[in-house]
Amino acid sequence: MLIPRLRNDHRELPRLALALATLSAVGFSLVLGAQLCWFELASRNSYALSNVLGAPGRDLLLLTLSGGMLVPVLLALSLFWRKGPPAIEQLEFAATLLAPLSLAFVLPGLFLNQVAESKPLFYLVVLSAFGLALRALVAASLRAQHTRRAVLESEARVPPVAETPKRLSTLRMMDALPFAFVLLAATGYALYFGHYAVLHHYLIKTVDTDVGIADNLMANLLHRHSFRAPAEFGTLPTSYLSQHADYIALLFVPIYRIHPGAETLLWLQAALAGLAVVPLFLLGQRLLGQRMAIWACIAYLLLSPLHVALVYGFSWYPAFILFSFTLYYAVVSERRWLVALALPALLASTEAGPIAVFGLGLFLALARGRTRLGIGSCLAAALVFAFNTRLALKAPEPAQLPPLAAGLKTLLTNPVYFVLDLARAVKLTAALHALAPFALLPLAAFGSLPLLLPGLLFTSESKEFWPAVPVAAQFQLLWIPGCVLALLFTLHRLRTAPAQRPLFLASVVAMSIALLSHSYDFGLLLRGDALTSPSRGQHFEYARADEKRYLDLQAVVRHIPPSASVVATTYMLSHVSSRTEVFDARRPYGKPDYVFFSTRELSGATRTALAATLSSRHYALVKHVEEFYLFRRAAETPETGAALRALGLVSESPSLPER
Repeated sequence: MLIPRLRNDHRELPRLALALATLSAVGFSLVLGAQLCWFELASRNSYALSNVLGAPGRDLLLLTLSGGMLVPVLLALSLFWRKGPPAIEQLEFAATLLAPLSLAFVLPGLFLNQVAESKPLFYLVVLSAFGLALRALVAASLRAQHTRRAVLESEARVPPVAETPKRLSTLRMMDALPFAFVLLAATGYALYFGHYAVLHHYLIKTVDTDVGIADNLMANLLHRHSFRAPAEFGTLPTSYLSQHADYIALLFVPIYRIHPGAETLLWLQAALAGLAVVPLFLLGQRLLGQRMAIWACIAYLLLSPLHVALVYGFSWYPAFILFSFTLYYAVVSERRWLVALALPALLASTEAGPIAVFGLGLFLALARGRTRLGIGSCLAAALVFAFNTRLALKAPEPAQLPPLAAGLKTLLTNPVYFVLDLARAVKLTAALHALAPFALLPLAAFGSLPLLLPGLLFTSESKEFWPAVPVAAQFQLLWIPGCVLALLFTLHRLRTAPAQRPLFLASVVAMSIALLSHSYDFGLLLRGDALTSPSRGQHFEYARADEKRYLDLQAVVRHIPPSASVVATTYMLSHVSSRTEVFDARRPYGKPDYVFFSTRELSGATRTALAATLSSRHYALVKHVEEFYLFRRAAETPETGAALRALGLVSESPSLPER
């Protein structure tokens, strides 16, 4: 009877075949996903990475997969046998409704951090494809439900359900509660990452470029020495602004004054990152409503590069994110006074600030119809960017163009090369690390692409990328403001169009899963071993030996007066950098008052420079605790000579008398 029924209408066969294929794929996916979850983690990793499972396990897997594919088909055919062609419509609806489950087998693999870390491009491509496919399938499923509900209501088979959401909508939370929840989450976030950032510093794993140079800059600003940073340039008369346009540092000098030191900067950075949820919540509330604003804030707090950037060093990029969100909110809410405050702050927030303002200006002029504000923002950004670039080129020892300026030059002079260069595996991986967690939604609207300029320009010119280089995570933050704003406007457009409501909900679902996967694999919040994993190359366990080592270091540092000039080795510098005259032993440093080093760092150019300084016989040993040595300018003592000979910093032969 089955064949004659299909012969009556040739159109039924393709419909039935597609429904059966979809249901078979759903059964296959559910069984495979369940099997992968049932495997031990080691077996799951070996199966995903090397296709190694073993004969018994593979036989069982193939047997259950066959059952998973056949059972839904047999059930569907039995239904068709009983009901005939009318059953095809029911099967089509069931297949469309369950179609998102056909991707269930991908989920266990998305939460295998070993796979993600060993094959990042493969993982990111799969994550992107999964996000796009899930978005489309969930949207189709929601549309099918909506259509069926409308048909049933029109036929008076079920009571209308429109009243239920209306009743539920009256049970809204108090306006203050969502904001309080977001603030509580941000506070816990800042405390968590501030603690681990300071712990990383106490473990003596921060180098000069991590936090020491920024600390030395703040110390000089505190003493009204305009943008001096001897820790970076040594005795060269070079302004810090020639390399880093961090004018925003002036705004936080009063906070730094409370307790000068690297720890204050690390806590400040964590606080700035947490505080960014305030303008983000207000912006999300205006565009998407209260509940979605909470969702947007949680999504921001889950971003993996932000976790790593907060722990492994210090930068002003969290301030860049904070003022970007503030300016976006000010523009959307049409608060001119806030625009007047946030615009200069963003322009002063690192060399990326003017690029972000320029991108926002293009976005406002091209996509939002706000031509005057857009053009004004572009002009202001161009002027500041030109000033920063000229300052960099006029340095006493001019280096190459700053990365963002070099990237912009490449884009303007050779856009074809710019695009093709971004398609290289290493740079495509860096871009997907920013876009894949958002399910590629920031790329949904062409008018939003200018918002991604800071990230694109940096990726074009950079040679080091996160997560291969953990400290490069701070530059990955350049993607965050533009991606978040483009995402919010894309969701706002979908939410306000009634016909696009299913696609809006599907986008939220797809992005939520993609973001959870990326944060689990590369972030520091969702996995218990995230801070102790061997693949990270670092540990954050403050053992008794680590505590003793830090106390030994502090016992030596206490002998250095706050006003003294100090030359220190790379890992020691950030522990004395709150002084105005601090030098790295690898750079020109003249004749400082104190020499401070660890024997673990006596190699290469550092050993040569310190040997030349200490062999002058103008320094005496002040303090020695384990690996830490401190010398000061004074006549050499017998114990000083013995220490230097033991360290191999002077020869055994006596020195020649001075002329």
